[in-house]
Amino acid sequence: LSLAKGRSTYLWGMPGCGKDTVLAAFSALTRRPTIIRSIKPNSDIQSWFYSRAFSSQGTLWEEGPLLKAIRDGYTCPNGDKVPYMIIFTDLDRADTAEAEYLRTLLDTRDARIEGPEGVMEKVFPGTLFAATGNTNGMGDSRGRCISAKPQDASLFNRLERVVQMHYFDWEDEQRIIQSAFAPIVSRCSDLVPTLGRIIKAIRASITAEQIYGEFTIRDLYFIMSYIEDLGLS
Repeated sequence: LSLAKGRSTYLWGMPGCGKDTVLAAFSALTRRPTIIRSIKPNSDIQSWFYSRAFSSQGTLWEEGPLLKAIRDGYTCPNGDKVPYMIIFTDLDRADTAEAEYLRTLLDTRDARIEGPEGVMEKVFPGTLFAATGNTNGMGDSRGRCISAKPQDASLFNRLERVVQMHYFDWEDEQRIIQSAFAPIVSRCSDLVPTLGRIIKAIRASITAEQIYGEFTIRDLYFIMSYIEDLGLS
């Protein structure tokens, strides 16, 4: 609903809970052209927007792909222009310098993008911003995603919608496994129900803080692929 209404949206939750997959699905279902950029601490993201280049006449400013996409939109084969969805993954890992580039961009009242020499460009109408992370911007209180950092409230306050993601419902998860590992499931009819009981017990223990860790659909995939490697399919 948030994305469909054009709201900048932040999805957060433990690794493997489907944050990036939800955004990929939205992009596919709405035919929305999408650009994904991953935030890495202590990296220079200025080149996403602009950088210095050289020519026979000397140095010049060269516009980056993200600046062009956000300012100009996507050009369709028929010449029409449509807005992009821009996704920043691991937003909660942004350092101070990276946050500065994103703060103005995510401003809900007057979204702009900084070009060379401080020139502020208008964002193409309808451009949608989304981001993902493992924490809610207050840092990692559980000690399981320690590269996440407490974030400046002025950055996170510009995101219009914040959605916490949780573990998959087992009813949905088992359908994914049954589809992805059909040969194994067809030969071992009691495998999926047995795994379901085990996984629910593990997750209940994690929630009660009796087990220190996570158990997501990625872990389930690893178990099923291990069974596959053993030749039981």
